[in-house]
Amino acid sequence: MKRLILLPLTLLGIYCNPATAFPTREVFSGRAQGIDGSIIELEIYPGDPFTINFSRTGETVKQVMAGDPSRFTYGGVDGVLCPLTVRESCTSTGTKVVFIKQIYPPLEFPNQSHSADGSTQLKIYTESDRGIKEYIFKLIPVSVGVKTTSSYSSLIINPDSSKPQPLLLKSK
Repeated sequence: MKRLILLPLTLLGIYCNPATAFPTREVFSGRAQGIDGSIIELEIYPGDPFTINFSRTGETVKQVMAGDPSRFTYGGVDGVLCPLTVRESCTSTGTKVVFIKQIYPPLEFPNQSHSADGSTQLKIYTESDRGIKEYIFKLIPVSVGVKTTSSYSSLIINPDSSKPQPLLLKSK
């Protein structure tokens, strides 16, 4: 009689969020806004959808803008996004999840500048009862054949209010 031995995935070094069943990365809102002076880099693979999820922040995504639209497509998963040029007249209810996909091969637009490595900035504007926030990410297209799968396929933004507080020690 053969016995089946099941090992938890965490013992194998794999973390899967049970809610998504795909590897995820989580960051706090301030970090994703670049408050610490850095930009979060996201590797986007051809054929693999990537999501940025704002559900935990209570914010609604109102606009998304990519510096180089020839390499990436994006949209709202659960709502409609407003184009940057018609913000005042847009009555979108927004979305909580942004879907990103790499365009391969890249599109050709006249007079469109490109970075040497194909990366571009992605700006996401959200709104809540606390006002409007701007998030910024660096999207890096991974070439076909370089690596077949990403280490995570979703970025979850957590509110800064859920950050663990430091322990204060009393001196004697």
